[in-house]
Amino acid sequence: MAIKLIAIDMDGTLLLPDHTISPAVKNAIAAARAR
Repeated sequence: MAIKLIAIDMDGTLLLPDHTISPAVKNAIAAARAR
């Protein structure tokens, strides 16, 4: 089944303290989108 929605809590989960996205999170999102 295709993923239709990815919901992420931004503060503390998606964004680091400097308001950037970690490479690990970017890779996880890319992997989910590829499914």
